[in-house]
Formats: sequence, C-alpha cells, structure tokens
Amino acid sequence: MKTLFSKINCIAILLVVFSVVPTFATNYYVDGVNGNNTNTGYYSILAKQTIQSAANLTNPGDTVFIMNGIYQVTSVNGNVLNMTRSGAAGQYITFKPMAGHSPKLKASGGAWEAIILDGSYVILDGLELEGNNANLTYTNAYQSWQNYENNIKDWSVISGFNTNGISFGKNATVHHLIVRNCKVHDFPGAGMGGGKVDYVTVENNIVYNNSWYTMYATSGISFLNTKNYDTETGYKIIIRNNIVYNNKTTVPWERTNALSDGNGIILDVNVGYTGRTLVENNVSYNNGGGGIHAFRANHIDIINNTAYNNGTVVGYPEIDGQQSTDVKIYNNIMYARTGGNCNGNDAGAIYDYNLYFNGSAFKKGAHDITADPKFINKALDGTANFQLQNTSPAINNGSSVAGQFTANDILGIARPVGFSSDMGAYEYPTVNPNGVTQIDATNDDVHVFPNPAKDKITVSFSARSGANVAIGLFDLQGRLHSAKNYTATNEGTNSVEFSVNSLRSGMYLLKVTGNSGLSKTTKIFIRN
Repeated sequence: MKTLFSKINCIAILLVVFSVVPTFATNYYVDGVNGNNTNTGYYSILAKQTIQSAANLTNPGDTVFIMNGIYQVTSVNGNVLNMTRSGAAGQYITFKPMAGHSPKLKASGGAWEAIILDGSYVILDGLELEGNNANLTYTNAYQSWQNYENNIKDWSVISGFNTNGISFGKNATVHHLIVRNCKVHDFPGAGMGGGKVDYVTVENNIVYNNSWYTMYATSGISFLNTKNYDTETGYKIIIRNNIVYNNKTTVPWERTNALSDGNGIILDVNVGYTGRTLVENNVSYNNGGGGIHAFRANHIDIINNTAYNNGTVVGYPEIDGQQSTDVKIYNNIMYARTGGNCNGNDAGAIYDYNLYFNGSAFKKGAHDITADPKFINKALDGTANFQLQNTSPAINNGSSVAGQFTANDILGIARPVGFSSDMGAYEYPTVNPNGVTQIDATNDDVHVFPNPAKDKITVSFSARSGANVAIGLFDLQGRLHSAKNYTATNEGTNSVEFSVNSLRSGMYLLKVTGNSGLSKTTKIFIRN
C-alpha cells in the first residue's frame, strides 16, 4: 500500500512539474529560393519557401526569419502574408530578415495587399515592400476608375491599381502592432495603414511613391476609425521617426469623383476614440496631400516634425488639424510649397514654438517664428537632407517645457543640445554653433558689464516689449554653463543679470537670440 501511495505521489509531482514547464519560443526560417513548404522551418537548411507557410505555425513569442529572395504575390485576393494569428502581451510574433539578408516582398496584379495584419501582438521589422507602380500608367488607372464609375467592375483589374503595402485590421479589430525599420514604396494604393486598431507603433520607416493610381484616396501612412481596446487615455497610436515623401493621388476618389488625400501622414476620423496619438520626429515632404494631416481626429500631439513642400496635388497645408479637437502642434518646421500654406485656421488646435516659412500661417502661437530654417539640402527625392545648417534659426528656439519637445530626435540625439530644444525632426548635434563660429565682439545691440567680470555680469540688449529672448553662456568648446529665457519688459533696452562666480577664469561666449531666430554673440572674460 505504501509503495502504491509513493507511486501516486511521484506521478502527481511529475504532473505538477510538467504543467509549469514554460513554452519556449520557436524560430522559423523562410527561404524563397531554396526552401520547401514541406520542411519544418526550424533551421535555415530546412526552411519554408513562403512566409505564409511559416506564419501559419506561429505562436506567441515566435520569430520568423526571412532569407534572401523575392516573395511575390500576383493572384486576386492573394497576399505575401495574411497574419491572422496573435502573439500575447510580452510575447509578440516577429517577422524580420535573417541577419545579413535583404528579402523583398512584392505585390501586383490582382493582389489588394502585400501584407494584412489581422492578428494582435505582431511585429514587422526591417522588411522592404515594393509595389507595381513601375509597370502601371496614369492613362490605364484613370480608365479603370472611369469604368468603375460606369458600373463596369472587373475587380481583377481594379485591384491592380489599388494594391496596398500593409493593411492593419482589414477584417478584424486588432491591437498591439509594431511596424519598424521597413521600406514601403511604389504601391498604387496606400503605403501602410488601416482602421479598427489600437496600440499601434509605426517607427523608423521610409515610405515613398505610394497612392499614385488608387481611386480610394489613400496616403503614405494612415489611420482611420481607430478603436478603443481599453479605457487608457495615454499615447496608444505612435507615429515617429519616419521619412515619408512623394506619396500622392492622381486618380479621383470614387466617392466624390475628385482628387483627395495623398498625404504623407494622416489621422482620419477617430470620433469616440479616447486614447492619444503621438506624431513625432517625422520628415514629410513633397506629398500631394498634407505633410501631416488630422481630419476629424481628436487627442493628437504633433511634435518636432519637419514638413516641406507638401500639398502639391490637393493643396493641403504642411501640418494641420482640420475639424479636430484637442490637437497640440509644437516645435515643428513648416516650409510651404510656393503658393501653399504652412498651416490652417484650426479652431481645435494649439500651435506654439513652430517655425513657418514661404507660406501663410493662419494660426500662430506666442513663440512661433517666421524664418528660413536653412536645411542642408531641400531636394524632393531621396537625396534630400533636412538636417539644419549651423546658422538655422530653428536651433535653440524650440520649447524647453517637458512634453512640448521630444526626448530624442529622429537620429536618436538626446534633446535639448544647448539651452533649449531645436524645432523640427533634427536636433543640431553640437551646442550652439552660431555662438562659437560667428563671434561679433563689437555688436552695438548687446552689451556686457563689467567685462572682464568676477562675480556677476549684466547683459543689456535692444528688444521690443513682450519679445521672448533666450540668453546662453558657453565655453569655447560649446558647453552650456548658464541659460535664461527672458520676456522683454521694455520697448528698447532691457537688462538681465547672470551670476558667474562659479566659472573658471577664461574666455566665454554669450549668445542672445530673439523671436525672429536672429542671434548676437559676444566674448566675455571671467577672472575668478
């Protein structure tokens, strides 16, 4: 009897032990050239041939490594990947290239999407997706739309002019998606986007040359009808560090028979959505619609973005929040196309610490300025470089209030460098270059007394009453030692005191920057 009980106890213990053994994540491999879907996919030498075959096996925490090859779909309603399986919290299912590999995912013909994400807790990381624009023409796309309007609806033809790159939540309400480090280009329909989603992060992607031939008014990156997964009210939709350009529509929208959208980034109609959307550190240029366009979308923060030469087809502003509420637009650069507008007269939007140039700004905040941002290269294609020249008025003229500037810029540089953040997606990487490289020791507008100084200095300068003035004290290596933001109380001469008793003896540079972004710099000598 004792032996029997012992055996039963052992079995019970084993059952408990095995019941708590963790489920380990599985790696799957896909090789479009040498793989075979009858393989297990567990090793690179036993790789699957299609991404879908591996995706069908995935469970929470798994990773699908994609090897070199072209993964292409041309069939009606076909996809390179239709992801309907879900990961779990802390156990995302990830699709990414195998180290050292550069696969390309392509969709054309009758395909509506290259990738559909209809599962939750899924990551796409480092993939290139290419559409079929190179083999399509405006004439044929326009004729397809006209046929549709005349009730001639051959969907196998229509789909070929409306293929999208990545669709979120096409047939399901999903949440917790991440698309990062991807290149999505040349799709006749949308680059990426969708609706019925929550908790989505789109970051570090390059999205260009999309939406050219669609009749559905798509854009580069778009969110429509986002849905509440829970009752949280913090940031849940995040669009950051993306470069988005040359997305445009050329075929009328079938709903209105007029051209529409083709935005770089759009937040579209999220009535009832209670989460916040963060749009930060994006560069959006030469798009047919707006650079960043919010339409009937609420609870949005648009911070430290650079928008240039947008609205080339439908005339939208660089950045705006049309018919939206609770939209905050801080620290951005809006450089309008010739004849275009920087922003709109958005009743539900707050603008501040933005830089406008080359177009009308219908709504301005107290700290907004109008000046040439002085980009390094204002090209309209992939050669453009919207980093700042060292004389840019965007440098150190952004907000220093937490929440009104991003913690890091698009390149990962921590903000602020200097006494205040820079406007736009790029933070100038060294402290106050104007002050170090353009010294004017005899400037009549800025006076320092005494000079040399020991304990304190008085800085006097000319300014209009109410002007916002930033004053910074730097050493010759560009390190900031003291800074003050000052609102001029007098029309004409104003004075500010600085304590310098903690500084070592030597020469320093004092820079005074006004509302316009123009700055004056002078040498001072400390003798402590």
